[in-house]
Amino acid sequence: MPLEDSVNKHVVIVGAGMAGLACAREILSTATDSVHVTMVEASQAVGGRIRSHTEADGHVLELGAEYVHGSGTILTSWIDEFRQSGVWGQEYVNTFQEKVDDGQEQHPFFEHIFTLSHADGGGRPDETPTKDGKYGMYSINDELVMFNDPRIEPLNQALESILDLPADASISVEDALKQNEIQLSKELYDLARASYGNTAGCSDLSKLSLSMLQKFEHHWEVNEREGDYRMPHNIGISGIVGTCHTLLEQDPRFTLKLGWEATRIIQDDGSACVSSPNDCLHADAIVVTVPPPMYSRIQMELPEKKRLALEKVGFENAIKIRLSFSCRFWPELVQSIICANQAIPEIWFREYRSVTTESMVYVATAFLVSTFADDFAGRLANVTNLHQRAADLMMTQLSSILSVAIQDIEDAFINVLYFDWSNQEYARGGYMHARVGMQSSDLEALAAPSGCLFFAGEATNTEACCTIQAAMETGIRAANQILTTGFNQVALSSIACGRQPTPPM
Repeated sequence: MPLEDSVNKHVVIVGAGMAGLACAREILSTATDSVHVTMVEASQAVGGRIRSHTEADGHVLELGAEYVHGSGTILTSWIDEFRQSGVWGQEYVNTFQEKVDDGQEQHPFFEHIFTLSHADGGGRPDETPTKDGKYGMYSINDELVMFNDPRIEPLNQALESILDLPADASISVEDALKQNEIQLSKELYDLARASYGNTAGCSDLSKLSLSMLQKFEHHWEVNEREGDYRMPHNIGISGIVGTCHTLLEQDPRFTLKLGWEATRIIQDDGSACVSSPNDCLHADAIVVTVPPPMYSRIQMELPEKKRLALEKVGFENAIKIRLSFSCRFWPELVQSIICANQAIPEIWFREYRSVTTESMVYVATAFLVSTFADDFAGRLANVTNLHQRAADLMMTQLSSILSVAIQDIEDAFINVLYFDWSNQEYARGGYMHARVGMQSSDLEALAAPSGCLFFAGEATNTEACCTIQAAMETGIRAANQILTTGFNQVALSSIACGRQPTPPM
């Protein structure tokens, strides 16, 4: 039955992350007025693994995903749309136009990122600084070396070499590096863990599927224009989530239920029911967008291929630590440092002028995943003042890699924010990776609909996972599957649900 002829059709989206938001927006922008979308979210916030903390002076700290990878994606099209609409303020529109008038690169982003991590650069870092002169450095044995230091070249060559190997699902990144004719020193292998592993989602290189990472890299190279970016500090990636949420809330065909945990999904004769402990919603289509660890919390029948594919999805913890300082004690144009054989593998640097004090604030943000995150969290076990202890550990490492007296760093310290994604009940981590043994057919199985159940989320992207735009693409894919297929006419009985269904409004 064509969608245009349907009456009072109801779609329930489980999960309010970027995949769910993109799905809802696509359905409502395409469907007729007779379709209603209900989004249920177990937590009390929209955005999934995109979350932010706003300082008193308006500075937005991204606790989850922070970077915009590449141009020409669904994410950048949203950013351009929101920018032009003026929802982020006239100052943002004017500043963007000034950049265009000055002949700068025409994109709606404020900060061009120097690609230092090998997993972001196809095996090697950028060759030249950004247009603003920003660059990155590596710390090896507490010595800071430039991104183009000849001592790093063997690692660049080794990673480029393994990315060109014939695809073999049984080979890990660690296997390929050890078997490579370019043998790495311990220092460079440690740097591979910190640079490639920390960014690729698992610092245990023995778990990372080389063939799937080859697939991802190829997709990014072909489909995404060069450049990584960061949004203005007063908007951030979370500003995209907030804007999309606001636009959806203005549509009477959309309902959001926060604190609503889906615990059971039942299909019956072409429609379905999704239940929480205290409620039930009937639907003509249900889109499941939750992170992989959350699948086990929802009682639902899944095809064997999908269940087996889920076992090949790795999901690791992620931690962010943000320290603010009253002065800068790192090189002025250094944007990031990746550290070999240190507790914190990657540190990003940024500065901004506080709108409340009108003084400059200098920010260092640590990013840790997988074993780095687990080991760091272990150091904080049973600590009374966890945030201060995290700050102390990070300041000690900064003192070591920058050769700056610890007292000078402590004197400049303003505050700390520590965020551990493993403590978030409805995420239990922050980073997906492809395990050894995963194949393209597994991604296809994860993406495949099952009856009136549809699936989205970055782990279900059949081309390349691990990014915001990957999640968004899957949400739009699920929406189009529903819109193209149309809804069945069979209504779900309250008997199949076990209680009287709740209407969407």
